[in-house]
Amino acid sequence: MTAFPSISTSTILAVFASHEPGLRSAAAYAALALITEKGQSTIEEVLTALKVSRETAQNVLRALEQGGFVVVERGSNGKAGKKRSIYRITP
Repeated sequence: MTAFPSISTSTILAVFASHEPGLRSAAAYAALALITEKGQSTIEEVLTALKVSRETAQNVLRALEQGGFVVVERGSNGKAGKKRSIYRITP
């Protein structure tokens, strides 16, 4: 049997109850689910998987970070072989 990662009910409720602008969007829940499923994600993975604009992906990831739901390992924009920023669920 395969175990699938899941977002706890308390996390979903905390996101919904947050006063952080941008967290009540459907994209916020989808991004949180994607990061949970993969263990970590980059902005490119989020915008590709969710089929949203770069601006929307940036806003959602920023809101999740400011709300304390994800942590980011800062990197670059990934150009010229530089390491991209990596988003992970807050431990």
